[in-house]
Amino acid sequence: MLGSFLFLALLTPFMVYKDLLFPFVTSKAFYLRIVVELALPFYVYLLVVRPQARPDLKNPLNLAIMAFWAINLVTSFTGVNVVKSMWGNFERMGGTYYLLHMTLVYFYLLALSKLSPNVFSYFLKAAVWVAGVLGVYGIFTALGMPPLVTDPSLPRISIFFGNPIYVGSFMILPMFLAAFFALQSTSTGGKVFYWFMAVAELAAIYLSGTRGAVVGLVIGLFMAGVVYVAFVGSNRLRLWSGIGLALFMLTAGLLFTYHKDLPQGTTLHRVFNLQDNNTESRLIQWGTALKGAREFWLLGTGPENYYFVANKYHNPEITKYDPSWFDKPHNFLLEVLVTTGIFGFAAYVAIFFLSIYGIYRAFKAEYLGLVEFLLLAAGIVVYQIQNLFVFDNVSGSLMFFAYTAFCAFLWQQSNELSAQKPVQKKNSLPNLEAGWAALGISALVAVYAVYASNVLPMQAASGVNYGYAYASVDPKKSLDFFESAVNTPFNFDLGESAARFGESALGMAYNQSVPKDVALNMIDKSIEALKAAVAAVNNNPIYYQRLANLILVRDSIMGKPFSQEGQDYLNRAIELAPRRTEARMLKAQVLFLGGRKDDGLELLRQVIQDAPSNLDIQWQYANMLRQAGKTDAALKVAEDVLSQGYNFRSWKDAAWLVDIYRQNKQFDKAVSLFEELRDKKLLDADGYWAMAQVYAEAGNKTAAADIARQLLANEPKYKVKAQEFLQKLGQ
Repeated sequence: MLGSFLFLALLTPFMVYKDLLFPFVTSKAFYLRIVVELALPFYVYLLVVRPQARPDLKNPLNLAIMAFWAINLVTSFTGVNVVKSMWGNFERMGGTYYLLHMTLVYFYLLALSKLSPNVFSYFLKAAVWVAGVLGVYGIFTALGMPPLVTDPSLPRISIFFGNPIYVGSFMILPMFLAAFFALQSTSTGGKVFYWFMAVAELAAIYLSGTRGAVVGLVIGLFMAGVVYVAFVGSNRLRLWSGIGLALFMLTAGLLFTYHKDLPQGTTLHRVFNLQDNNTESRLIQWGTALKGAREFWLLGTGPENYYFVANKYHNPEITKYDPSWFDKPHNFLLEVLVTTGIFGFAAYVAIFFLSIYGIYRAFKAEYLGLVEFLLLAAGIVVYQIQNLFVFDNVSGSLMFFAYTAFCAFLWQQSNELSAQKPVQKKNSLPNLEAGWAALGISALVAVYAVYASNVLPMQAASGVNYGYAYASVDPKKSLDFFESAVNTPFNFDLGESAARFGESALGMAYNQSVPKDVALNMIDKSIEALKAAVAAVNNNPIYYQRLANLILVRDSIMGKPFSQEGQDYLNRAIELAPRRTEARMLKAQVLFLGGRKDDGLELLRQVIQDAPSNLDIQWQYANMLRQAGKTDAALKVAEDVLSQGYNFRSWKDAAWLVDIYRQNKQFDKAVSLFEELRDKKLLDADGYWAMAQVYAEAGNKTAAADIARQLLANEPKYKVKAQEFLQKLGQ
């Protein structure tokens, strides 16, 4: 039965249940957790009645795996957010509880390898099959086949993962296993099949455009090649291998160096380009992570709590490349260091080296050949190098722990081959009564775990998803779903649930078709939910800022001044993320609208000093100068921002500047601005109507009349206005 559940676990990558929030992540995590929990009673039973299934505590790799989880557990309680450390959130589904399941997968596989090595081998081959099938599917979608599940990243492929970077982290290890089985296969058909699987998985990595995986492959294969050249016995092989290795590195070096000459917009250009916005933002984020590592070097912030460091040490320069709120440093090893401290980092690094050592022992015991040893070791190196550019994910971790279990199996095999005498097996009968008792007790634990830690959170995730979906079509249903979600027992991600609740409430507030009392009720309920979230976790600035924004909107709808309560929440958001721009920009608006215009402008100037490359902030500053009556200063700032390449969000974004041009009789500039907006397809009917007025004022009656006729023919609400306008123009 244990083996059956392990094979079912391999279906994890296929799971995408659209009813859940973040379906590409939550579906996989909940499925895998349920499978692992249901397998637990059978594992416990085997531990009791089959002593040979128990893990060897003399094996350092087993101890490192156990230590890594134990350190995660301890640092969960010493960190800054215990709930998030233990349970993660819907978007990532990480945390110590998730790691417990991965650790159990590792020990389940060890037990399987001891009781039935052949079945364990079938499991590894099945993992290759799964990755190969997904790889072939990805290739076909890249060639134009309609995907079975919407792929949000096309033309880069993400298959069933929702994010292309997950493709690389999932495919790498099965690809090396496929090559290993191809080498081990004794039949031509077997060799062809497994090499085909390896090529399909490699093609999927390339088509996903995951540069970390490509860099890992280049470095890992180079390192393996150097070792092969050094240890291969034949001088002729050494010569030709050295030449091949040199050509390989020369080709890779040229591709990385001259990536600008590769076809623009292609996957080839992307994977060899290490100088784009993505790369720059990662470098800045790594610097932020290192600052956090210096402060929390001993025990870290707790698993999944990188957000605390990202906000505290936020570098505004990153908004030039990526304005996201980062909860991951996009470097898994750095994340381990920041969140679990030096002990967690040491345990993870130990897993890396001990895994390679386990393969090496099998090689020394002549269980593996040189090429097989180097191939399997290269898989680990490649995986860890790509980990320097990404973060953990469910499917990738499943492959990592399965591969690590294979390394432990090879260690175990090397021990048996190196033994001076056969191991004496005891003939004692198994204690079946104790086994059945353990099975029964652990079954109760497993069933409760399935319900409490998976079924209930799935209900909450589904409620949030439906609440968000119904927000624009049925406010009452939306409210019912959100209230059910935030009140569901064991909703471990109340913050995200409440934030989505608030986002939907704001959408209703700005939707003129939603009655005012309905929108206010939605806002009040979402405020209650966010207050509960910040009461539970008082160090996440995102939730404080969203709470303050909701209160601001509510006060505005009710015609009240911005309340002190809202200002307190806003100040708390700024305190937690002192160099982030969003909360300070909101506060500048609050000060400005509250009559303290000079204070608001001064705060915005400080924000600009922190983020001089953020043109959005400078545009808002120009607009506020205009509202403060400082028209000349506003015009100067606006034109400077435009010269730097500012991109309008809509025509209304530029409306105030057009008004200044019209007041100053600078109609040529107003016309030029409107034509730019038209070319960028940012004009709606109201925008074209305003453009017609500008053309008329500029003396271009023909262009003004053409627009008016278009509106007359296509926009019923402008029928009367357009007719009167045409008459006035004499057209």
